[in-house]
Amino acid sequence: MTPIAYNQSYFDGGTEPHPAGYTDYERNTNKVYVGELLLEETQAFHHKIYAHFQSKLEGKDVLEVGSAKGFLIEDFSTFGVGSIFGVDVSSYAVGQSSVSALITIGDALSVLQTYDDNHFYRGD
Repeated sequence: MTPIAYNQSYFDGGTEPHPAGYTDYERNTNKVYVGELLLEETQAFHHKIYAHFQSKLEGKDVLEVGSAKGFLIEDFSTFGVGSIFGVDVSSYAVGQSSVSALITIGDALSVLQTYDDNHFYRGD
């Protein structure tokens, strides 16, 4: 199996498994879609995630693994989360993000190894 290259072709078209790319995965058009969801639906979904974990996230930093273009980070920052940042292997996707300064390009294990075990909430 050939590894997937998460580059411009992957996000914008031309590479399997998404030959048409994620051309609807943008926030700068009149009718905004993120994947197959309308922007409002995506933001509502992100808010439900935040609301579910809000009490457990107090005093913790939030790390999104697989941030791509940073939409979850962008939304969480409007919910009043203290520190939120991400990690993604795609320099292309991170470069397209409006919150690219909050996303490290690399692999999650390398990023996690720089923090103590209790720095992030890891679920119940």
